[in-house]
Amino acid sequence: MALPSLVLRGEASLPQNFQSLEEKIMDSRVFFSTALLAVALFHSVAMLADAQSSPSPVLTREAGRAKLSALEQKAEAGGAHDQYLLGLAYMTGSRVSQDYKLAAELVQGSGSTGRS
Repeated sequence: MALPSLVLRGEASLPQNFQSLEEKIMDSRVFFSTALLAVALFHSVAMLADAQSSPSPVLTREAGRAKLSALEQKAEAGGAHDQYLLGLAYMTGSRVSQDYKLAAELVQGSGSTGRS
């Protein structure tokens, strides 16, 4: 499409179907923002689908109980790191009932028996 001679000489404005440089830049920003939003949305949906296909919470609780009992046995045997971890579990109530007094005893005991 040829430009009218008035436009070439700068005596008239550009037709509406021609975009200015600022509009082209704005269009690229809008496109980039929209594409980034679409990628983030797709990633969120993919993560949600992955979370739904993970093992059931019952299996997770059973595995947690086995790990907790092993941790308790190691802590009773005098493992300083295991006493510390068990103390944190009691402090936060993670897989056990929350007990601050027992948590403090375990954490203090871990410091006195070895490296914490």
